[in-house]
Amino acid sequence: MTSVIAKSPRGGLSMQKWMIATTAALGLALSGGNAAAQVEQIRAIGSLPVGHHMSEALDLFKQEIEENSEIGVDVFPASQLYSDADSVKVLPSGSVDVGINQLDFWMGLVPSAGILYMPTYYDSIDYFYALRESVTPALAAQLEEKGNVKLLGWADYDSEALISEKEIKTLEDFQGTKLRGYGQYAAAFLQAVGSSPVVMSSGEAYDALSKGVIDGTMSGPTSHFSRKFYEVASNLIAEPNFIQPVFSYAIMINLDTWNEMTPEQQEVVQAAADEVERFTAAEFQEASAASLEELEANGVNLVDVAPEEFQRIRDVVWPALEEKLLSDAGEEVAQPMIDTARELRDE
Repeated sequence: MTSVIAKSPRGGLSMQKWMIATTAALGLALSGGNAAAQVEQIRAIGSLPVGHHMSEALDLFKQEIEENSEIGVDVFPASQLYSDADSVKVLPSGSVDVGINQLDFWMGLVPSAGILYMPTYYDSIDYFYALRESVTPALAAQLEEKGNVKLLGWADYDSEALISEKEIKTLEDFQGTKLRGYGQYAAAFLQAVGSSPVVMSSGEAYDALSKGVIDGTMSGPTSHFSRKFYEVASNLIAEPNFIQPVFSYAIMINLDTWNEMTPEQQEVVQAAADEVERFTAAEFQEASAASLEELEANGVNLVDVAPEEFQRIRDVVWPALEEKLLSDAGEEVAQPMIDTARELRDE
């Protein structure tokens, strides 16, 4: 261990400075060299509009940390700093410290995350939560290894629903349409049912709908309402399990930032993420139900898909989704996840 020690004007050590230097060196040695290892400021990003409960979750994350530690938190909702797509680069590099982001964009690094983003695959919200809990340890390990981020938890955005100008009630109704999905597995779903998937951000969807570039878009009812899609699309499939009963964003922190924190700071940050998870799990269901009422009040037709037709669609879609997961993540990783999904469905 090397230390720089102040000298007296004559080249010797003053007693006071010698004692200060010695005490500091001893403290550093006893702490394993990490006495100064703490974080003073972090930046956190999100992508949902200001006023959305997911942006309120960012504010809650900031509040919980600042009230219980000396860490300052700067928050940037609504893609003010970086988008969900950008998060794949800026979180691993440390350009930002924390993100509440769609893990669907991370498929290039962690392909097995696709198990949580497969349209029509989940029978209920309880089923989805059970599956998510089962696969979280494996996803967390892969995110650390390949993405240099620590998975702190999950933030529930909304159920995922399809709004369109055309009424879609059958498998055949999808054919020939151009629909925006939310990622690779939404695209695989759309291809399987005969639609042409279109890649664009949700912020671009309103303009694309108004100009006829797309016929519809997947998003949550809260976004359908807050982004005023009801002005450019007339029909919404109301069945919450048709696309996804809940769409979870990942709460992630740059691994280097995490490792620079003291254990006490890590505890506070983890507790803040846990609070966000609890808040969003309750809030999204209330917000989603209220948004559906508002959408209907603004003239949107809530479409019911007959159970037998829903099953026809699933019969076409599920093999395509499972095949994609096996191909992208590899059989060794993906097959146990698919087996778990099937076992949970049979319980």
